[in-house]
Amino acid sequence: AHPVQSIMTAITLGTAVGAGGGLVKVTMTAKKVVTGVSISPDAVDMDDLTMLEDLLIAALNDGYEQADEEYEEKMGKFAGLGL
Repeated sequence: AHPVQSIMTAITLGTAVGAGGGLVKVTMTAKKVVTGVSISPDAVDMDDLTMLEDLLIAALNDGYEQADEEYEEKMGKFAGLGL
């Protein structure tokens, strides 16, 4: 397999996990495809859904940041090659 194809496969299979205060967990591939969401019952307060929304946003952003780092780590050596 071509080296770039192997790296792209690794990126697709890699995972990033974002945690929103430990109460919300989002799992995604390094290509930012969300594959799972876990919400602790402690995060659900029907009188304060804004808190749950904020935790979900934090978890997603954390996961996106980790996915970006993994992508850069694996693809950085190919920067400037027009891939």
